[in-house]
Order: sequence, then C-alpha cells, then structure tokens
Amino acid sequence: MSLKALLGGAMIGSASGVLLLLTGNIMGASGIASSALLKPTQLLTDQSQHWKLVFLASFLLTTNVFFSVPFDRSDPAAATLSPLGYGLAGLFVGFGTKLSNGCTSGHGICGLARLSKRSMAAVATFMASAVATTYLTQVSPLLTKFTSVLQVEAAQQTHSQPLLGVASALTLLSVVASAVAPWFRQKKDENGQARILPAIASGSMFASGLYIGQMVYQSRVLGFLNLAGMTDGSWDPTLVFVMGGGVMVSLLSYQFLEGYRITRSTTPVKHPLALKPDAPFCIPTNTHIDAQLILGSVAFGIGWGLGGICPGPGIFLAGAGVQNVILHWWPSYFVGTYIANEIQNQQS
Repeated sequence: MSLKALLGGAMIGSASGVLLLLTGNIMGASGIASSALLKPTQLLTDQSQHWKLVFLASFLLTTNVFFSVPFDRSDPAAATLSPLGYGLAGLFVGFGTKLSNGCTSGHGICGLARLSKRSMAAVATFMASAVATTYLTQVSPLLTKFTSVLQVEAAQQTHSQPLLGVASALTLLSVVASAVAPWFRQKKDENGQARILPAIASGSMFASGLYIGQMVYQSRVLGFLNLAGMTDGSWDPTLVFVMGGGVMVSLLSYQFLEGYRITRSTTPVKHPLALKPDAPFCIPTNTHIDAQLILGSVAFGIGWGLGGICPGPGIFLAGAGVQNVILHWWPSYFVGTYIANEIQNQQS
C-alpha cells in the first residue's frame, strides 16, 4: 500500500510540475473550482483562463471514462455520513479554502514544495483543525448528541446508487465549455493555446494520482486524521505517503526556478517552457500570515475532518457519480465559497 500511495502522490506532484514548468500556473484544486463556480463567464471570455476549463474537462473525463466503473464506492466512511454531514463538510471546506486561498493541493503539494511559510502555516493549521474535529466527532463523547445528526444509524447505512448520468452530464458540460470557450473569447492571450496541452496532461495525471493513491476514499483520509487509531493499530498512514510523494516530486520542479532552488546543480528556466519568452511564472508572492489565512485554514480543517473530502477528491467523486457529493457536498461548497468571496471583496 505504501508504494501505491507513493506512486499516487508522485503522479499528483508530476501534475503540479507539468503545469508549473510548462505554463507557469499553480495546480490549486480549490482555486480552479472557485473560479468555475464564481466566475464561469470569465473562464469563457478570458483566454488566459481557458486552461482551467480544459483542466477540469480532462480531470472529469479521466474520472468518468477510466475510473467510474472500477471505482469501488463501498467506502464505509461514505455510508456513515448523513446528507447534513456532507452539507456541513462542504460548507466549511468551501468557505475555508476560499478564505485561505488554498487547500491540500495549493498549500500542501505546491506551497510546501516551494517552502512557502504561508503555506506551512496553513497546512499546520488545517491539519491540527482536522485532527481535532475528527477526534471530537468520532472518538470523544463530548459531541455525541451533535454528531448523531451528522451520521447515519448502522441499521440504515446503505450505499446509494451512483448518479452516473449526472456525472456524465457534468463531464460533457466541462468538455463542451472548454471546446466552445474560444468562440466566446473577449480578452485575448497570446499564450492561451499553448496552455491547453499541459492543462490536459495535468488534469488527467491529477485525477489518476488521486485514484491510485486512494485519496478518493473518505475512510483513508479520516483513518489518517483519527490519531486515536495509533493506540489500537487502526491508524491509516496512506495520506503521509501520498503527501510525501507529491511534495517531493513537486519540489523537484521548483529546482528549475530561480529564487526557489535549494541546490545549484540545476539550470533555471527563464520562462514557462510552453509559452513565449516574456511570459511570467504566476506564483503567489504573498508571505503574510494573517487572520484570514488562519481562520480559513481552521474552517477548511473542520470540513475536511467532518467528511474526509477536499476539493480535488470532491471533483473526482462528483465525476464518479457519488450521490451525496453531487447533491449535498458541492452545493454547500458553493455557498461557503460565495460567503468567503463576499468577505474578501468587502475587505479589499
């Protein structure tokens, strides 16, 4: 299992590296998702943003075509969470990732790889928040009455039939949107077309890495976050190997960027390799650890600890037709993202 998890993590790190070195963009699942939810018109009309549509289309197509049939939906953690539980988890994840501008991919795989202190603070905060939430809702008797409404009684636990028709429709919509986007173009980007193939490769590799590393199973994530399992041998270390493999491979890609190298044995590239020489690398430069970052990371950790789903796996599970994710987690995620976006707009 550890080798499989490392391979999955390495594929996720490679997806990040491909996008970074070829297009100069960061592979942040929450950022891509919030753009699609909050600014769909911009994705259609701004050619510099078209790659996000292509990335989503490639990701969902990979999920729907290659993994929807072999994907085993009999995840015990998925059957124990009620629709309200999925809704609250999605709400907190959407709010938190938007407010803190990142999640396990943006702050975790990409941020840690470039040794960002801001991302280090975010990861430490949402990990601690998620572990505490998992303990309080699954182990500690303190919140028994509250958590009873978030969980399904053992006698009522069933695995709902996948909404494959909805998943196929979402995939088709994303593919069509990415295909017709050039016709709606209002803002031209001379590098827009050059971003397409790297986005296709990155989206497909990301989806494949999540599946191979088994991060699409809530029980794997919650099994890691439940540190109480260390006492009885039930703790699941899979996430450690996935994150470790992802960060290490992603870190290798940053060794070709001036200002991020920790070794002088590599020759830095001057610009994204697929783009024209004057194209910049779009890497976050904010180093300020502020209240929004911490509050958002705490909220994300709460949602992640409740449901075991973050944005990347959330996209995969929607593409695989998982009913509660499509009907409850994503609508609530949108509401949380919208609220956080309004807060950011008022403070800017």
